[in-house]
Amino acid sequence: ALLVGLVYLGYLVFSTGRDINESFDYGSRAIPLLNAVSSDWRLETLKEQIDPIGFGKNAELYQKMLLRSAHLGAFRKCTDLSVGTPTELEIEGAKAIVGDCSFENGLAYVAIIFLEIKGETKVVSLIIRPIAG
Repeated sequence: ALLVGLVYLGYLVFSTGRDINESFDYGSRAIPLLNAVSSDWRLETLKEQIDPIGFGKNAELYQKMLLRSAHLGAFRKCTDLSVGTPTELEIEGAKAIVGDCSFENGLAYVAIIFLEIKGETKVVSLIIRPIAG
């Protein structure tokens, strides 16, 4: 299952080479995604944002993530987002944007995984992990 492998993303090492255009593209796509998901924290909303290749059979895992994160409320902003290639994922060509994001009621570690599918860059996974504080 794609998400099971990605849940450990926080512990992966990312390459340091960053292309400014790539950072801007991924970062600009992160904001609408997080706005949509945090608007209602519903599985159906998340499913609309993630390509079926990534959503697949992971509905139960995503539902648990959404339930753990719903108390955060609406998305506000992310700071210090990093773009890189997850070095331990066996998904050829995957890119990730990771960082800490603030929401109405707290902070969370966020990872968004992108993959080029048929010439288009698609979101294939989203991880939101609330930061206790």
